[in-house]
Amino acid sequence: MFATLLALAALAPARAGIALTGKPDVHFYAEGNPGALDIDGVAGQFLLQEHEGVYVFRVPVKSVDTGIELRNEHMGGYVHAEEHPFIFLKVPADGIELPAEGKASGVAHATFELAGQEAPVDVKYEVKAVKDGWKVKGEFDFDVTKHGIEIPSYLGVTVEPQMHAVARFQIAEE
Repeated sequence: MFATLLALAALAPARAGIALTGKPDVHFYAEGNPGALDIDGVAGQFLLQEHEGVYVFRVPVKSVDTGIELRNEHMGGYVHAEEHPFIFLKVPADGIELPAEGKASGVAHATFELAGQEAPVDVKYEVKAVKDGWKVKGEFDFDVTKHGIEIPSYLGVTVEPQMHAVARFQIAEE
């Protein structure tokens, strides 16, 4: 479920022929029973494709590591990873500004898909032009209940339905 957080949370530029470079840093954050539980799910894979004017970010659910194997297994069950093995963030290419130099920031209206159900999200992004492309940071909040996911609870510890995704990565023109 925290994998959902990840998925995405990243943004891409509004140009064709863009590819990820380097190793992306993608996290999904969740809290439970205030002060009792903080979860940082780290995505081991993060993929980017352009399809019909939309940048599609994809994270395999099974690549998200919360630091505890049993919690990873529970998360996969909550998000129905066997039926829906990927988390998606879909961002219209024209919703992102890629500056020729300097920095740009804004909010992109996107679609977040978790457990096979889509919901709109607003992704705050920052883009910085660098010598060989752009450094990008994107982040958004999401509510797992909008994706048909029951609130996770185990041994009396309940995870809050509001979660946060953050991605930092670099892109370049191909």
